[in-house]
Formats: sequence, structure tokens, C-alpha cells
Amino acid sequence: MIKFLSIVLITLFSAASTAEESLLRHAQSVYKLDDSKLTDFLIEVVNMDVLEGNKTKFVGEVILSLAPVEREEFFDCKRFYNEIGETRAKAVNEKMTHYLFACKDPHYTERDALEKLSKVLKTDITHPYEVDATWAWFSATGNTGALKRFLENYLKNENTCHRCIEWSYASNYKQNQDVYLYLKEYSTTVGVEDKLKLFRLAPNVEDEGT
Repeated sequence: MIKFLSIVLITLFSAASTAEESLLRHAQSVYKLDDSKLTDFLIEVVNMDVLEGNKTKFVGEVILSLAPVEREEFFDCKRFYNEIGETRAKAVNEKMTHYLFACKDPHYTERDALEKLSKVLKTDITHPYEVDATWAWFSATGNTGALKRFLENYLKNENTCHRCIEWSYASNYKQNQDVYLYLKEYSTTVGVEDKLKLFRLAPNVEDEGT
């Protein structure tokens, strides 16, 4: 079972990401990556054949579509295609046919991209791959709407992958303060019973004021 973006893009790419210069160590928060590094990061992602794996292709598609949003001027499509090679370039074009991609659809918005990704980024999260894809959305953009979707599914959707969300949120909030801060903010909007459920995602979410 794929549990989380860190498994998909960090553990899967362990050989590459152990290198200090590898940009894949930023896979959980691409939105924080310096604009000048965006092209190199996406080259690394494609060169690890993310789009070819049954369990990783959705993560790759989401990141390729969303990471360049509002950063198109920093994404060098010519160098991107040159460095991934002809075979992978063909694969990118085939995989991204149904989505928006900066190298063929410049100047689209995040909302536009999300509409095209709606079959992958579903409102109701029921499968592990949807958990991964939603984390990829957050990683690419920093949009807390992705985090809200996790929490609403965790509290209200009995068919969601609760264990996937528990594991992934508990792992990610320790590595990205933005994830923890949003959980703490969201917890102030729910009742005591739901707050206790959220406590499973981040054990110190109730520590505010202590």
C-alpha cells in the first residue's frame, strides 16, 4: 500500500535523494523550492520514471501539472525536454494529454489545472492513490485546501482510507510546519469529539496554550 508522498517520492527515490545535491529531498514541499530550481526538480522527477509506475504516476501527473502554476517563467521547457530525453519526453506528452501542463498550456490557473485533475483529486478520498495525489497537490502548491480535504474526509467520510490519512498526516506534520499549523487552526473549528479524533493525526495538536 502506498501510504504517502514521502514514500512515493522519497523512499522510492532513496538512491537519488541521499545525494546532498538532489532536489528530491524537497518532494514534500515543492512550493517552498526556489523558483530557479523548479526545472531541475521536475527533470529529476521524470528521470526517476515516476510517470511509468502504476503506484506513482498520479503523483507525477499532479506535480507536473501544478508545480509550474504561477511560476511558468521559471520553468524552462526546452531544457526540460532536452534533459529528459526523447523517450521520456514522449511519455510526458502522452501522460499529460488529459491535464494542463506548462509546456503546452501556458498561463493556466491552479483552478483550471484542478478541474482537469478532478478524476485523480477527488473530493471523497477512498483509495490510497488518492491520498498520495492529494499530498502531491499540497506539495506542489501549498494550498491548504488539500489539507482541509484530508481532515474533512477523516472526520466525515466513513469510506475514506483512515489509516492512510493517519499515517501520512502524522508523518508530514513533523516535517512541514505548515501542515501542523493548519491542523491546529482547523481543530479550533470542530467540536470536542472531532478534536479528539484529530489528536490521532498530531498528538500535540491540543498543546496550544500549554
